[in-house]
Amino acid sequence: VIVAILCGVGTRLRDANWSETMDRVHSLLELARGNAEDLKALGNKVQRTCKKLNVSMHQISNECTKDPVMSVAGPAAINATAEYVEMVDLLHSTLKELPGMVRSGKRLIESHEFLGFWVPLLPVLLVAFVTGVMISEALVVTCIGSLKFVVWLDQAMRVAIVPYTLLVMLITAFCLLGFTMASLFSSFCVDVDRNVLSLVGVFTERRNLTDVYDLSRFYIEGWGNTNPALSYAKIALQDIDLIYMLYKQFEGIVNAERIVCPPLQAVDVDAIVREAKHILKTCTMLLQPANLYPFYDKIVREALCRDLVSSLANFPVFTLLIGLAVFPVSAVFTHRYLVHWMLWKQSQVAVYGAEDPEDQDYMDPDSESEASDVSDSELIKRA
Repeated sequence: VIVAILCGVGTRLRDANWSETMDRVHSLLELARGNAEDLKALGNKVQRTCKKLNVSMHQISNECTKDPVMSVAGPAAINATAEYVEMVDLLHSTLKELPGMVRSGKRLIESHEFLGFWVPLLPVLLVAFVTGVMISEALVVTCIGSLKFVVWLDQAMRVAIVPYTLLVMLITAFCLLGFTMASLFSSFCVDVDRNVLSLVGVFTERRNLTDVYDLSRFYIEGWGNTNPALSYAKIALQDIDLIYMLYKQFEGIVNAERIVCPPLQAVDVDAIVREAKHILKTCTMLLQPANLYPFYDKIVREALCRDLVSSLANFPVFTLLIGLAVFPVSAVFTHRYLVHWMLWKQSQVAVYGAEDPEDQDYMDPDSESEASDVSDSELIKRA
């Protein structure tokens, strides 16, 4: 009963700790995915405003060539937007990969979650099942009270020494597997930053995503590295300011030309620049380490490398204690109980006779001959 209770309590605690850790991991991954989707949406949006601005500059250059001033201002505006367009394209190509990285990390965790939970738990469940069978045997013996059944059960338990030995060996193997899993995880966490970067490198190398790798390296290793997305956003902000300054220099001429140059009537540089600057500033704010590094710290360092490794390391110790210490002792005591009960029953049959005629066939001749010389009080004491 004690073994069964210990197995139940250990399994319940294991399930609670594991569920709490994994729920926290999945919750953080969902927040990270939402953040990545927001950055991707901002990248798409700023690219649309960039295209809109580029189209407007080309309209000024191509459609208003009759005016000598506009014929000069148009190409200058296009040249000014060239670097801005390039930075926005690079920013967009970097940000659009972030949701895929988060989904890959989530799939990697989910693919190992089942084995990580059940492999260490199997030997404990097996011990709990066998212990339950042994408890049932003791209850059945007490309730039935048949000497024939007890003798058969005692012989069966003697034969079961081989399965019991195999069970103990299986428990040992599972404990070794649990310790191996804990060792692998702990070795991964010894230099977790480098190992995570290696996984990111595997993801990015096949897709030729150098900027995504550098982006990850910046958040994992710190300020000594360059954040390409943040650099692109800041350069794009500088470029949009220069473009707007250039536009302001020719704003009076552009407004005067709107009447004679219809394409200029559809150009709203103020609104485009205002929207682009808002998006780029929001993007720059979201890309700050204070907004992204906590996801890595809480998911990888705390949940996986601290809580999960602790769970994987502690539970095999509990399994080892239950399977190789408490369980064999309980099996010995169960067998001892059956032997004592059988001796008591044989003494009862020798003195008072058997209620079941078949019980007489399972009498020990020595106990039968000794029983005639034993008083009832001595028989009770022996029992």
